[in-house]
Amino acid sequence: MLGATYAHLYPENLRAMVRDGLLDHDLPARRLAADQVHSSEEVFGGFAEWCRYDTTCALHDRDVRAVYGGLLDRVEQHPIPATDDADGFTATEIGMGAYQLVVFRENWPDLAQAIEAADRGDAVEFAKSPFTSPAQAAYRAITCLGYPTDVRGYPDLDPRIDTAVRAAPTTRGHVEAWDVQIGCFGLPIPGTNPPGPTPVEGTPPVLIVAGEHDPQPVPMG
Repeated sequence: MLGATYAHLYPENLRAMVRDGLLDHDLPARRLAADQVHSSEEVFGGFAEWCRYDTTCALHDRDVRAVYGGLLDRVEQHPIPATDDADGFTATEIGMGAYQLVVFRENWPDLAQAIEAADRGDAVEFAKSPFTSPAQAAYRAITCLGYPTDVRGYPDLDPRIDTAVRAAPTTRGHVEAWDVQIGCFGLPIPGTNPPGPTPVEGTPPVLIVAGEHDPQPVPMG
């Protein structure tokens, strides 16, 4: 979004531009969430396959999807405690922590260890997730300015939750864009840059690079 905005405002300043992992700001927040839910489920499948073949995975020789699904089922009933945090972690915190680890392959060993520890009753590894950081509130507020939610109450959310769970039975819709859908609801500050096309004229060709299975920046279509 920063690159597109700069190109829109100052096209005469551009000699060349390459942007990696861009979000398509023309997509409404609901579509962005649906695409991220689908991509995240695919990437988690890759993580599960890696655990199946790599003996260094803490969940090797176990059904990763079943272990993680069972973990979320239990956490939805009762938060799982963590070292130095007796209040424990909710299903949303576990799910978002897993999402932020699974998106980078180099973090897969850490994700496996986090799930394995939480399955034993200690969610300490998920306490390291940026989602649990106090800075998350500021990050979300900034994101809400560019992707204001169209959620007006639970009747709007209920069918979307069902759709997300059907589309992603393992990860269950815990993605950044879904956090925006819910977390931006009720924000007293209106969005200042809602989704829509960003016209760019008078620049040289801009190269946009996006990964096919990257659940954070959805592939540009």
